[in-house]
Amino acid sequence: AVAEGDAVEDEIELLEAFEQVLVTLKYVATGGVQFAQGALEKVMGPGKTRKLLDRVAGLSGLLQVRDLAPDQIRAVIHDEPSERVATVLSQLESAQAIGVLNGLDGDQQSEVIARMDAGSQLSAEERRDLDVWLADRVDTVMES
Repeated sequence: AVAEGDAVEDEIELLEAFEQVLVTLKYVATGGVQFAQGALEKVMGPGKTRKLLDRVAGLSGLLQVRDLAPDQIRAVIHDEPSERVATVLSQLESAQAIGVLNGLDGDQQSEVIARMDAGSQLSAEERRDLDVWLADRVDTVMES
């Protein structure tokens, strides 16, 4: 009877962990990484939030790029239109985005800055599409 109780508790813990992953991915897809982090920190605190974000990072391109160096991000967005580059940079922390921007050639840098100044917001669907695209690109670039 004790072993059965332990098995049920393990299943409940597994389901709760799965729910946390799903909620985290939903937050990232609808509001971006900063939104997800802020919302989760209010509920879980910064330490548990970081662990959860690290756990789901492989499932989300937006979370994956968070841990890349600026030169690695440039490799991911290499040859992409300025609009997409600006969109990716808008999802990064300021220091990280500046590092990426500083490594772009002058013409592309100017175009990206102009796009960022225009400041269009992503819909939830556009953010999900960007997240999936980034996950694919990060995997491709990191494998090569």
